[in-house]
Amino acid sequence: MNGGDPQRLTLRGFIDVGFAILVDEYTRLGVNLLEAIEKLNRFGQPDSQPEPEVQAERNAESMQTLMSMMAGVKGAPV
Repeated sequence: MNGGDPQRLTLRGFIDVGFAILVDEYTRLGVNLLEAIEKLNRFGQPDSQPEPEVQAERNAESMQTLMSMMAGVKGAPV
């Protein structure tokens, strides 16, 4: 990671270096190596879908927040 030629760095090499830096930071925070790698492997993957009732409740809360934000906007739907 130190002393390489940046002109010859490939995208894959860049990603590998970034992954190594993140794993190193996790281990510095006290996470064991395998757990750190596993956390990073899950990064960016969609979480499991919430149950329909929970999703419906979240949607209702989001809609209520949106409507309250738009309440002061002239010509906004009521």
